[in-house]
Amino acid sequence: MDQQIYRYYSTQRPVDSGTFPKSAGKPIHIENYDKRIRIEPWGFLAWGYLEYNAPLDPQKAYDYELKPSPENPDIKQKMSEQAQVVGKWEKRHRVPDVRRLTWWYSDFGEFIPKEGIAYEVRSGGRRRAGRPA
Repeated sequence: MDQQIYRYYSTQRPVDSGTFPKSAGKPIHIENYDKRIRIEPWGFLAWGYLEYNAPLDPQKAYDYELKPSPENPDIKQKMSEQAQVVGKWEKRHRVPDVRRLTWWYSDFGEFIPKEGIAYEVRSGGRRRAGRPA
């Protein structure tokens, strides 16, 4: 079985000592960019990223201003669960396709998030799905 990787983007500063939690274990990879770049397709800006073998505590990531990658296994699972609820609500309320956050994937018989939709962590640890800023 492949090892799962959890990536966290540093959105406020380059990754350096004191910019990530030490209690979460040592990152397996750290990458700094030459400048702050846009992370596509989600549209947020980052100075670099860290990768771990296990997910960070959401509050720790928030405290260090680290944004979890929408491709992280735990985030993908949460987004899939939320898409079922949101998709049903959008269908029931006849939300136009251009305004929807989900689309129906008939091969699997479930809703999936549209590309570019990210799982956000807000102050106080509250989470929501939404379009990137």
